[in-house]
Amino acid sequence: FTPDVHFPIPSGILNAASSIVVSAGPPITPGLIKPGVTYSTPVGSSVFFNIDAGGGYVGGFLDSINDGLPNRALTVGFDSPNGAFGFDANSLMGNFSVAISFSSGPDYVATYSPGALSFYGFQSSASDITTVKIHGDNGTFAFALDNFTFNGSHGSTPVSDFGNTLMLFSSGVLALFAARGRNVASPLPSK
Repeated sequence: FTPDVHFPIPSGILNAASSIVVSAGPPITPGLIKPGVTYSTPVGSSVFFNIDAGGGYVGGFLDSINDGLPNRALTVGFDSPNGAFGFDANSLMGNFSVAISFSSGPDYVATYSPGALSFYGFQSSASDITTVKIHGDNGTFAFALDNFTFNGSHGSTPVSDFGNTLMLFSSGVLALFAARGRNVASPLPSK
């Protein structure tokens, strides 16, 4: 996300066009967030949507401090359907569910237990992923993730080219993967 903290994000919406003055940290200016995706969560109170720091992440990470809305989730909407996405997670959001919506088929939902810093990635057999909802079960953080990337338009980086992720794999850190449908020889499971 960014190396600086920015909180709270009062609109509940964050994308490349965002121009937001926050209470803590510098303003979020257009172009600060990678184009091609919109992050959103229902508007809440206090620090319900933030780019935060610490928690085992390097630099800023996107989170929501639970404000009494137990079903608060992060919705990631892609500007156009894409074929893959991935992000770093850790125990801050506890076990988390990922619900993936496709333009060509039923949704896919699974739950994961990240523990230490881990990578979650998903690859579809087509460019048909439209939205992703991420929801943790930790009583403090509804979601907490970093280094969200995707394989789509707007000059985004392919999911398989993560330098940090490859380093995590080589270090023996547990990687989390989602599998849907048939098995494909790929660095990420596919649909």
